[in-house]
Amino acid sequence: MLELLEAGKITAEEAARLLEALAAGERKASGRPKFLRIYVEDDDERVNIKVPLGLVRWAERFMPAEAKAVIADKEINLAELLEQAGDAEGEILRVEGEDGELVVITVE
Repeated sequence: MLELLEAGKITAEEAARLLEALAAGERKASGRPKFLRIYVEDDDERVNIKVPLGLVRWAERFMPAEAKAVIADKEINLAELLEQAGDAEGEILRVEGEDGELVVITVE
């Protein structure tokens, strides 16, 4: 979908409707919405991203090979993690750095 938006084949409004449709599909499949929330905090900034889990699964297929290699080098099975996230609820990962950095991933 992002490639379609970038190529000008769909508008930002159409992309937003597609995202909403993905979220609605998650609600229908599970009886409630499923979102992956990624929260990152360091000294200078905070990032709080909430993405429909279905979109995360879809986007994983288009991840560059270099990014997949880095994840594999860390001995993380991304496909398995995403599959397990569909059954999870609440916090699934918390990393606190020595410099006050914080990364929290939750499924809601």
